[in-house]
Amino acid sequence: NSLVIREFLEQPLWVKLGIVVAALIFLYNVSMTVMKGRKTAITNVLLLGLWGIAIFFLFALYNPANLTVDKMYWWYVVHLWVEGVWELVMAAVLAYLLLKLTGVDREVVDKWLYVIVALSLFTGLLGTAHHYYWIGLPTYWQPLGNIFGSLEILPFFGVVLFSFSMVWKRRRDHPNSAA
Repeated sequence: NSLVIREFLEQPLWVKLGIVVAALIFLYNVSMTVMKGRKTAITNVLLLGLWGIAIFFLFALYNPANLTVDKMYWWYVVHLWVEGVWELVMAAVLAYLLLKLTGVDREVVDKWLYVIVALSLFTGLLGTAHHYYWIGLPTYWQPLGNIFGSLEILPFFGVVLFSFSMVWKRRRDHPNSAA
């Protein structure tokens, strides 16, 4: 099994353990900061995404001898990060930036944040279907996964368009004129 290269997970075990320790320290810091502050939809989605990233990285610590099982655990780390929990972090950061840059009401951004989370998780998880050839499923999963993988950006694009259309429609000055 030492000859099998685990793309994106090539770190030796001691480095992976260091990553876990650093991630736990970071998560403790962020979680305690959020718990002491105001809990909003943005902070909840951010915490969910950050904890998801940490939990799915734990699958990288297991390196089975069977190549098929190894690819399954590799898939949990790499693809469920990219097409799952990283989208939660991106959605929270985007919602925060739109809130601060455009001055759109928090209720509007929160509603769009829930839409982004629902749609991006739905399209992201179905978007991973283009990898289903590893488990011998029919070939129609390949184009289906590609289509849903391409749709992953639509909720993010939608919230940006909606926020800026609201800014253009309202006729008041925003304190952040540079934005």
